[in-house]
Amino acid sequence: LAAMLAASRVRAIYTTQFQRTQLLAAPLAKKAGVTPVVVPAADEPVLLKRVQSHPDGEVVLVVGHSNTVPSIIKGLGVREAVSVGEDDYDNLFIVMPRGEQPQLLRMKY
Repeated sequence: LAAMLAASRVRAIYTTQFQRTQLLAAPLAKKAGVTPVVVPAADEPVLLKRVQSHPDGEVVLVVGHSNTVPSIIKGLGVREAVSVGEDDYDNLFIVMPRGEQPQLLRMKY
């Protein structure tokens, strides 16, 4: 993930309280010089508010879980339904931009 996003100019990183999300974000955070912000997985409204507070065009990474990512994407205004399997660890969803109808790009890394 860090290699894939190295040139993306990530300005903010959000993880959950779980070690797996923090460890996944750590290499990119180090490269980007960004300190990840931990938001408990159950505090999705707080996370959405924080993500939406960033200026349009600023790259923000959210590292979540199969049971949180779909609702986070929906909360960011994407109408397309998203599902993530419990054993599916290589998804990268890009939501862009935050206009009336954000577009979703789904990739694997």
